[in-house]
Amino acid sequence: PPLVVTNEKELFEELQYSILNPEQRRGVSSFKHAVSRCMQLLRQRMWRTPFGFHRYTEYGQKIKTYREDQFKMHEERKKLECGSGKEITSKIAEYTEQGIRWAKQLSLYLAQTKNSKYSSGDLNLKIQFTVDKIQELVSLGANLDSIQPYIVDS
Repeated sequence: PPLVVTNEKELFEELQYSILNPEQRRGVSSFKHAVSRCMQLLRQRMWRTPFGFHRYTEYGQKIKTYREDQFKMHEERKKLECGSGKEITSKIAEYTEQGIRWAKQLSLYLAQTKNSKYSSGDLNLKIQFTVDKIQELVSLGANLDSIQPYIVDS
């Protein structure tokens, strides 16, 4: 099976560090030998990030900092999701209640469309605005199944 490389730039930097750093080349007699050894490890899928890469190279330090920041943000998101379960449930209920109010208003507008004394242009704008509001609330998490029974076309 072919070798899969997720980040070519990072692999190149690791190879460069491994080949050019004298501490990494212990027991290796020449540059050619160091390159051959790295390529053999890649072919065998045994390549590992060289010791000290994240500590002693500028690129490695940037990668380490970036990954630590991503991990911290991930942990914060997990805490927010776990800690605010009740808050999320109350927000969904609030959005659903608002959606029900808009659905009742929409039903009134639909009933008015059957009455000829209302201007259809103004009413169509109101209907479209109301439908947009309901869709916005549903996209925020309102329960559409709870809202739909209140939309009655008389």
